Amino acid sequence: MRRIRLARRDNAHAQLAQAVLAGRLSEAEGLSEMVRVTNAYAKRQRTWFRRQLEALTIDAGASPARMLELARMALEGSREAAAS
Repeated sequence: MRRIRLARRDNAHAQLAQAVLAGRLSEAEGLSEMVRVTNAYAKRQRTWFRRQLEALTIDAGASPARMLELARMALEGSREAAAS
């Protein structure tokens, strides 16, 4: 499989789409590369979030009321810690 050298990661999808339109990559190769760069981006995000000391994880499947309750509890806890 051919790979295209990307100038920057933040616009990788646009660069790949241009490469497909210009004929430098087939549609299948372009799609494969888009999946690869998307997965790499998601991995960087997971790594960044994991390294945050006090990151709060909220279950996206919870009800909106429960998510709001958890967020409020977290904010109140951080205010109390800052006040002491």
